[in-house]
Amino acid sequence: VMSGPFTPNYVYLKIRENTLEACNLSTGHLWQTATAKPDKPFTTERQLVGSFSHATPLLAALIDKVVPRGIIRRSPAVLVHPIDKVGTGLSEVEERVLYELAMGAGAYRVKIYTGDELSNKEAKDLLCKKP
Repeated sequence: VMSGPFTPNYVYLKIRENTLEACNLSTGHLWQTATAKPDKPFTTERQLVGSFSHATPLLAALIDKVVPRGIIRRSPAVLVHPIDKVGTGLSEVEERVLYELAMGAGAYRVKIYTGDELSNKEAKDLLCKKP
């Protein structure tokens, strides 16, 4: 696996109710999980990410876990995959919240995907595809 200061970081992020899971697809590291504290849930009755202020620091800490730090740290491209509360699809507002959440956690590029869970290879292929 190629790695170094100029290796792009591709992160596959799955969002479930009050739980974030991420894997650095560039390094092949294992999945890391961050769960919201009971007093700071980010999922509400109607929305997967209903509390932006609780989700943002949780995701930033998770990205720090999966994207290695060094002298130069490349911001990751993030594939955001909401798993719960998707129903028949996401509204424009829900997509924007997910986009802003990833950008606020340090992503330089964000793609949002809904559908069946992907293998790491499928996720990386989707993320590497030009818009």
